Amino acid sequence: MKEIKTIPHAPASHPFTKRLAGAIRMEYLDQTLFWNGRDLEEKLGEFQDYYNVHRVHQTLKSNAPDRVA
Repeated sequence: MKEIKTIPHAPASHPFTKRLAGAIRMEYLDQTLFWNGRDLEEKLGEFQDYYNVHRVHQTLKSNAPDRVA
């Protein structure tokens, strides 16, 4: 994963970062309980796999990456 630095207090400086943060919040954090930091890290890892492999993407004509590959 490549780190992308953005300008502080300027969310429009990198719309991909803002979009990802919104997706994580709406699709996962608002619906999941975490018991501690370790639990949060584990569940975010599971969400990362779902988001990058199994979730449908508009750019893939509403297909999941694992179905396209």
